[in-house]
Amino acid sequence: LSSAWRSAVPLSWSIGAILAGITFLRVSMPLDGPPGGTAAAAQAPATISVTVREGTNIAISRSDDGQTIIMDLHGFLYRIPGQGGPAVRITNVYLDSARPEISPNGQRVAFQGYDAENGGYFHVVLVNPDGSGVRRLTNGAYDHREPAWSRDGTRVAFASDRSTGQVRPTPNDVLGSYNIWSADATTGELRLWADTAT
Repeated sequence: LSSAWRSAVPLSWSIGAILAGITFLRVSMPLDGPPGGTAAAAQAPATISVTVREGTNIAISRSDDGQTIIMDLHGFLYRIPGQGGPAVRITNVYLDSARPEISPNGQRVAFQGYDAENGGYFHVVLVNPDGSGVRRLTNGAYDHREPAWSRDGTRVAFASDRSTGQVRPTPNDVLGSYNIWSADATTGELRLWADTAT
């Protein structure tokens, strides 16, 4: 990386962005111009194109009508036309998005996002397929993972180590025991569906 790149873009972010599979990275900084002067074109923002041909631990979800695919790749969600085409990133770096699931009506996507700033827990997050309307559905100092929509699209089921409040034989219900919960997609109201004691 040139000195201009190093001073304008943190090294870890720029390399992370490339590894994360960002198809187009818009940089608003002058690029190095020719020796002895600066070219006018070098003053405009540059677009750097990166092509990713492989990924590890990728999850996809296809809408019921087959028109949309949502894919996770290295902490981002991408929307892809159902018949193929360019991928459009719909989540930002701060969500650390994974395991997308498109709702039955195709209007929302549930996924697990990692909240590194508030204790380091996974939460179920909802987003519209165009990237708007981001809303966290779960909260608390627990992990909430691998969301799945109900058939009517009103609830999202997920695995969580959230305490059930039930008395159990040893070992007690402490972090580490995952159970199946669901949340109302509108209100966030939680319901315990199945626990490890049953």
